Amino acid sequence: MDMKKSLSVLITVSMLASMAAPAMAQEYKATATVSNDIMVLANEYTVETTGLNKTNFTEDQATVGAEVGTVSVTGDDATTANLTLSVINEKDESVNENFSVDSNSKTVTLKKKLTKGTYKFRIKAENDGKSKSGISEVVTVEVTKAADKQETNVSAVALQGNNAAKFTVDQDLSSVASSIAESELQKITITDDEGSALKFGTAAADTTSLTLTLKSGEFKTGKKYTFTGLDLVAVDGFTLKAQGELSFTVPAADTEVTLGAVTFENETTAKIAVTGVTDADGFKTAFDTVKSNITVKGQGDPTIDAAKTSFADNTITVTLNSGKTFTDKQAYTFDFTSAVPAGYTWKAPSVQGTYNATPAPSVATNVTFEPATYSKDTKKVVLTTNTPSVDLTKGNALQGKVTVEGVTTQPTVDIAQNTITLDFTNAPLTNDTTSAKKYTVKFDGDNGVEFGDPDAKFKVTTAEFTVEGTQAPDAVTATYTSKPIEVAPGATVAEGTKVADAPTLSNNATAKSYALKEASDNLDVKPDGTIVTKKALGKGSYTVTVNVTLNDASSTVVAAPFTLTINEKSTTPDQGGSTGGSSSSSSNRHDRDDDDRHSNRYNGSSSVKADKTTSNVNKDGSVDTKDVVAEVKSDITSNNKNSSVLVENAKTVSASTLKEMAQAASTKGGTATLMADTVIKGKTEGRLYIDAAKAANLKGEIKLGVSTSSKTALSVEKLFHKYFKNDIEVLTLSHNGGFGMSVRVAVKADLSGMNKNTLKFYSYNRAKNTYYQLTNVNYKIDSHGFVHFTTSVGGDIIITDAPLTSK
Repeated sequence: MDMKKSLSVLITVSMLASMAAPAMAQEYKATATVSNDIMVLANEYTVETTGLNKTNFTEDQATVGAEVGTVSVTGDDATTANLTLSVINEKDESVNENFSVDSNSKTVTLKKKLTKGTYKFRIKAENDGKSKSGISEVVTVEVTKAADKQETNVSAVALQGNNAAKFTVDQDLSSVASSIAESELQKITITDDEGSALKFGTAAADTTSLTLTLKSGEFKTGKKYTFTGLDLVAVDGFTLKAQGELSFTVPAADTEVTLGAVTFENETTAKIAVTGVTDADGFKTAFDTVKSNITVKGQGDPTIDAAKTSFADNTITVTLNSGKTFTDKQAYTFDFTSAVPAGYTWKAPSVQGTYNATPAPSVATNVTFEPATYSKDTKKVVLTTNTPSVDLTKGNALQGKVTVEGVTTQPTVDIAQNTITLDFTNAPLTNDTTSAKKYTVKFDGDNGVEFGDPDAKFKVTTAEFTVEGTQAPDAVTATYTSKPIEVAPGATVAEGTKVADAPTLSNNATAKSYALKEASDNLDVKPDGTIVTKKALGKGSYTVTVNVTLNDASSTVVAAPFTLTINEKSTTPDQGGSTGGSSSSSSNRHDRDDDDRHSNRYNGSSSVKADKTTSNVNKDGSVDTKDVVAEVKSDITSNNKNSSVLVENAKTVSASTLKEMAQAASTKGGTATLMADTVIKGKTEGRLYIDAAKAANLKGEIKLGVSTSSKTALSVEKLFHKYFKNDIEVLTLSHNGGFGMSVRVAVKADLSGMNKNTLKFYSYNRAKNTYYQLTNVNYKIDSHGFVHFTTSVGGDIIITDAPLTSK
């Protein structure tokens, strides 16, 4: 039979699905057999892709030659198979010309630059010599808009040697500078008064500068060079933006500059006069590139902070690094030998100056103190001045002149540079009143005291501090943290299980002992306050109250009672789940009547009445946007970045609702997931987990039902039992066709008789009576017996534990 005619036969007979064996889905030429006018297409090769369905590009990455993914072909003679591919875009238009597949290297690469969009691949392996073929499943590659480049400001330029320019930047370009093509650098225009045609050829950078070197030639003495077009240079991840005119003037050959007098502004800054500079602006930009090479010698090993060192008004201002200072009465030498700007020479490369500390003002300075509080634990009051740099120890003028008004015994006084410590260890203060009491510290009388050396005088004013009251402590409360415990139906909570953490006590109180007031037959309190089971407990509720005795035994706190609840195990799916166990030895399910098998699921009735919906579902069955977005905003906090919103028996969710959920979560750096449960007669039959962030390009709506007991699911199961030997379970998703994204499904599936470690998943197309195997499903089985798997298509899903085998 001609292959093209064979394919048309498949289309013609697809209307006979109800009476014909399901056929393996095939959209390309493949080996075919014909029996009773029904064509069944088969793959002799297994064709799988790696990377294709997990690769996403931004527009700037999707360039010619980029590798999209790799292909593996297995089967007899597979190594000599030729590969061909078919690709369509989101408008169902063929875009094969944009891609190529290599039969030898088994790689898929780009032939043309891609723009934003979705591209669907299917790859075929064919061996004409052996008359064998195979085809992969459809996979998708997303190309998204390239991220905006980070703007890099270029603020200055200086001559760097006779053939290079050094541009000051505010972003670290060191990782990308060497990759800038020469053709990009030659987009920069370099002009002088004669219209010079110099061009840059190479680039290098560090964290603060970008150095460009001429391809040929050099900058001429006495000429001013201006640079434009930096913003035309393509730099990966960055855009260059000039801040004003960028230019420099090459000084006359070896222009001599002389260092003059040194003036110290303070203990960290010195100014050095400069003479011989004919072009101050040109010298400034040249100096900025070499100022980090200045050295200084003298006591304390001072070092230069280049970021704070500058040239202006024929003066170099030198600032020391943090933690480095000039020492009073010491000489310092500033050496500029290694800091020679291009085009200049130092007539005197070093200069010396002596630092003399600036005297403190001779006028009286008031010293005031921050309020202080007397500590029962340390028995000390520390008074701290809020006047900067005051040395209270000058001449020991305060010794013997500090007193506290209103006390029987004066404290011991310790005076440091800007603090006074009053030690009451041997003269404790008490306060029996219910309010705090203030005490006044006096310095040699009401008028304060003047003291100091000949260069400085200070006037100290009075200070106050507060003494805590000794009345009984505030009321203390205790709060235990507990939560319900889930147990499997019929099981118990084991002896010694923790049911509540140690209590949280208010007012920083600590407890001495704990004792149960109620439920003492079943629960026990450990020495740290943790509550554990005293014996094995089953489902039920227990009221718990605990007495807490404080360390000083001054009071006993009774915690607010709480109720411990032990529930049966949940009948809803976990978020994750563990992989299935070993193969079951149960009898083949084909020995049972198919209708009886689902008798506990509504006797195979043609319609199933679902339970009521949750409050976040509208009357028409759609998910209520306002409610679920509010739930997301409530969930996302600084300590919780993930929100999972549950809806029950909703029929649909719109793309716009999912986008609003994602936006509400992303504003605080979080994620949002919609969990859509199908609940029938009080039991959860299935759940869809929909990651709202994946709906960015989605349009329309997603239907939300998941069922293994619907009329459709039962009829599909009966059809597959008729033609295949396998044990199977069938679930029907209300959404038919592609979801437009990957979703996670959890379903309460009957896997009796199946090997849970080798499950396989097939998608069945009722209209065409065809099926194909789903890959990359990443299935798991959770502790509640729900099967979790990933799919990008809805409709009917068949679960089995081996490849479908015809009877």
